[in-house]
Amino acid sequence: MAEWKLFDKPRAHDEAFYRDIVLADHINQPTHAQRIYIAAGYAAWQVRFHGLLSVADFGAGNGGLLRVLGKLIDDSVPMWGYDILPANVEDAHEKGTDVHFCNFLTGDVGWADLVILTEVLEHLVDPAGFLKRVPAGTRVLATVPGGENADHHYRDHLWAWDHRGFCDLFTRSGYEIERHVSVDCIHLVVGVKR
Repeated sequence: MAEWKLFDKPRAHDEAFYRDIVLADHINQPTHAQRIYIAAGYAAWQVRFHGLLSVADFGAGNGGLLRVLGKLIDDSVPMWGYDILPANVEDAHEKGTDVHFCNFLTGDVGWADLVILTEVLEHLVDPAGFLKRVPAGTRVLATVPGGENADHHYRDHLWAWDHRGFCDLFTRSGYEIERHVSVDCIHLVVGVKR
């Protein structure tokens, strides 16, 4: 099991940093699209198999995952997202996706039966603290980049995990793990908060 804390002090993790960014730099990268399709497929299975009634995407970007998921599940399932970057939220609205501007780490949010966290936890100062904030009984589907470690990682990531380390993050944060896989460029966990 391996978990790496990459920086002691966050460099770009407050609302002021995001205010003037035009659009998240990874939104249009092919690897990002691949992660969205993988996560959306797993999310659709969760919704159908467990009869989940709502989905919230935390760190939704411009709503790409919600749009893909909307094509895979019944349109009667309410879906919404939250993002801290105003340009992402504006782009989501232009594309007809329900994404709210909100610092979901500290702000009021609407929790759903399924919470999605794709490429979010590695940016948080306290990923375990956020996972502990999730209400009991909530399903969480989360992904982080695979292949990152202390020597090789994206410049703004505060954390990196290997396959087992990512699973351990959820276990010690109070989750029962239902699914834990590494698929292509990501580690994916589905867990239920106890």
